Amino acid sequence: MTTKKHINIAKAALDGAFSGNQKAFEQFIDAVNIHYANMRQNGFLIQNAADPNLAGKPDVALVTTSTGEVGMPDFGFRRLFDHIDLTSSTSTTFEALDVSNGVMFEQLEPNQPSKTRRITSNKTSVGFLQYGAGLAILDDWLRFNQFYKIDKLFADVLRKYAHTEASNHYGLFTALGAGINTAFSTTVEKTIDTAADSILTAVGDKLSVDEGATMKILTNNRINGGAVAKALASRFENPNTNNNQVMTDIDEIIISRKVDATYLILPGHTLQSAEWEALNVEASRSSKVRGTEYDYRGKHNAVIGDSGQVRRIALA
Repeated sequence: MTTKKHINIAKAALDGAFSGNQKAFEQFIDAVNIHYANMRQNGFLIQNAADPNLAGKPDVALVTTSTGEVGMPDFGFRRLFDHIDLTSSTSTTFEALDVSNGVMFEQLEPNQPSKTRRITSNKTSVGFLQYGAGLAILDDWLRFNQFYKIDKLFADVLRKYAHTEASNHYGLFTALGAGINTAFSTTVEKTIDTAADSILTAVGDKLSVDEGATMKILTNNRINGGAVAKALASRFENPNTNNNQVMTDIDEIIISRKVDATYLILPGHTLQSAEWEALNVEASRSSKVRGTEYDYRGKHNAVIGDSGQVRRIALA
């Protein structure tokens, strides 16, 4: 009977696959360790933020992401959601709160007690989504030193899980209805400010944010054709009457091919992302394939609790 166990690849004992060939086993371990070291160095576990000097304005960062088979995974969505770590939790859900009436401060006379107010809210329970994939490392690949096949498989697993996680998060924005749309208003700059005003009108009081709130833009370069970067580049120090400028405080542009429009977003608050289980692997010896089978699993989910934090912007 096949038994499964949690493994540390760097210390793996592959149940006889390397019997009598210790050198091949050591080469395999070295190849795997080098692969993961390269992934860390290339930013797989690091937020991909680049070019903080957009068009001469260092206060606007351009968050670049890659989503294809070549390049780094798309982690830009992590800039938009508050992260909830449930890896040590026994709960299979988390509650997203839409607070409609909370604490209120008011002037008091000396020795006057403050009023206790109850918070009323709508709760949405969000459960985890589990994703899995399997692969097999054949004994012959190790016997004949075909480590490049192993390297490619491990790299594909990591990229594809990251691709799935990113698609799930960005899909929340693309699934929002027409109620979040902001029509084009004369210029891109004015349209962005109109969208920001709409966000603050919808959730400003509820979330206790004001006109100084920092927002982010999520867009697809294929869609916007550089219009967003050009609009933000006009936030110059010495404006003249012939140019418009964006007055909204925008600190990042997040670029992803997984969205089909341009979005202005107030990050965090009711935009929440939870992880119950980071991508992990179990291994078991398989006589049928003459190799070792690896089973990968991960659990996560996300929610936009209030669509008032998001506006879809028309650029023309």
